[in-house]
Amino acid sequence: MNKVIKKCPICSHKLGSYAINVDTFRIYKCGECGLESTFPTPSAKQISQFYDNYIDRRADHEVVQKNSKKFIDLLRKFGLTQDMSVLDFGAGTGVFSDVYGELCINYDPFINKEKNITDFAQLKGHSFDAITMWSVLDNQPHPVDLLNQLTKILAQSGLLSFTVVSNENEIPYRYKPPEHLTYWTKTAIKKILTKVDLQLLYLEENSIAQRSDIYLELICSRIPKKYHDEFYKLTDNLPQFVSIPTNELFCIAKKI
Repeated sequence: MNKVIKKCPICSHKLGSYAINVDTFRIYKCGECGLESTFPTPSAKQISQFYDNYIDRRADHEVVQKNSKKFIDLLRKFGLTQDMSVLDFGAGTGVFSDVYGELCINYDPFINKEKNITDFAQLKGHSFDAITMWSVLDNQPHPVDLLNQLTKILAQSGLLSFTVVSNENEIPYRYKPPEHLTYWTKTAIKKILTKVDLQLLYLEENSIAQRSDIYLELICSRIPKKYHDEFYKLTDNLPQFVSIPTNELFCIAKKI
């Protein structure tokens, strides 16, 4: 039997034999663009089962609301206006569209099915002035194919914005298939944008608003338990929400 040659899903560079094992998956790093990708690709059933039970306590309603406003404010600097139509792809509970307004349509095949469009075919024939994907592109098994589909329903000069996990900043991250399937570099992002005829406008490390108690839990998870109580004493006067760095990249691009 011929051995299947594994290639980077972004630049098609042949992947080497070294990989990190995570459960039944293996994570390979591309020597060309630096993207880390998951093999074998999880089945549609595996992905659906994962999201059927998905809860992220770090992203409660008020946290997502604050960050949605922050992201919208940044997009306004690149031309987003309140009268533009927006598709929030992978909308989850729909908080982003609640913040943006009635011209934002939600798509998510797994979560909040009563509020979201769940069949991508229903989006064909539409034209959106902007498309957003918050922590979604790195969950997709075929990111180039997805962006090609999305650019077809993005208006000329329309904005496409997304966040993805970065594997090259200083904030720790965990390999989490089948949730995260790719882990990105700035080079990989630039390459995928070129493939789908999008012009890069903005690419920076992302920061978000988070509840201070949740952030403390995250920090304390990385230090010995015997130091937790003393650490908490030093942080008694923190505000309810703090701005924190993340392990994500924030990208804004334009259709050309």
